[in-house]
Amino acid sequence: MFRLAARTLTTTQPSGAEGAGRSPTRSEASGSSGLGSAAYTANMPATYPATLGTVLHGLVDWWNGVELWMLGLPFPFQFAIVMAVLLPVCVLVAWLIDRIVDYASAWFGPSKEDEPPVGAR
Repeated sequence: MFRLAARTLTTTQPSGAEGAGRSPTRSEASGSSGLGSAAYTANMPATYPATLGTVLHGLVDWWNGVELWMLGLPFPFQFAIVMAVLLPVCVLVAWLIDRIVDYASAWFGPSKEDEPPVGAR
């Protein structure tokens, strides 16, 4: 098992302007036996968030990054960003609550069989 793990190749991506779009280069790792054997590397397929837990974990990591970024800003910039995000969100939530209450009051409102209010006759 360890015999296969010791045979490795170093893969590097070319850098610089002329290296863009070129294939990676391969060379034997330092300390190898010099036999030039092929590398046994783990070719794992790309994994995508398959479960809700992994998606939520990624979302939490992203949010932590946003929080850390905001904490590094001076207070006036923090305040401006919070207001730019929070005010539209609050207006949208208030509008949604208003619509829901309007529809609920129309649905559960007075029926045609109810008596008219006192003094309306």
